[in-house]
Amino acid sequence: MKRYLVLEALALRTGRHPAEFLSNGVLHVAPYYSRSDSCRSYAGRPTGALHHHSTYTDPTAWQAASNVQQTITFQGLAPTDGSTTYEGSTGLTTGGVEFIGYTSAGTSWIQVIDTDFSSWYDFGSGGDALLQDMDRPNSSSPLPYIQIVLPANVTALGMDLFTVSPNALNYSITVAGNQYTAPTDPSPTEAFWGVTSNTPISSLTLTLQGTAYNGSTSALLENFQFGTSDLSQAPEAATFVLIGSGLIAIAGFKKWVGKRR
Repeated sequence: MKRYLVLEALALRTGRHPAEFLSNGVLHVAPYYSRSDSCRSYAGRPTGALHHHSTYTDPTAWQAASNVQQTITFQGLAPTDGSTTYEGSTGLTTGGVEFIGYTSAGTSWIQVIDTDFSSWYDFGSGGDALLQDMDRPNSSSPLPYIQIVLPANVTALGMDLFTVSPNALNYSITVAGNQYTAPTDPSPTEAFWGVTSNTPISSLTLTLQGTAYNGSTSALLENFQFGTSDLSQAPEAATFVLIGSGLIAIAGFKKWVGKRR
């Protein structure tokens, strides 16, 4: 009876079928939480290590949940009104982080450009930014992407994102096998995206949605910040209070119904 109540409460809370929480008759519960204030939500998986990710579009909210150890601005890596190209297997390595660009053909290619050289790339921040050319030969070709390899024990990261030709495309960002959509804004506004985790993040990949083949779309990022998450800001405790309250309420309701009968 108790297991039935737990399954029913979890199903109501998460919108999932009760059977999803059972494996060979054993109840498996991974914590679930949702944050709506400038964040999107992540549901823990019932297998393997429990990864709790919170994503942010508000830099102030992300900073409040993070201990920033370093910010990579890419300044000084491109000549004035020019660019520097990195084609090695480790791409651009700076601040202990590898930024590796991959073309549609799978070869390594990424640039740092001086955004001041053209109004197309000038989103008001001034200076240098990382750029990945999103061109591909045909519609069935793989999308180019950026892989970011992090140093050990990083549990929080954030960055400013923008796109050119056209502006305001969405990024697809994959962290620990979980894919998130990060919208960007029209020129001249950069969009922030960040994530905090309860387990170390070793790497992530970024690509763009909605690009056209034989186009001139570019994905750009700057002000890459990383460090550790502040677990005191994590919403787990409130989640378990809500789940516990739901169990109590359901149990009380069933008891009341039983007495009525």
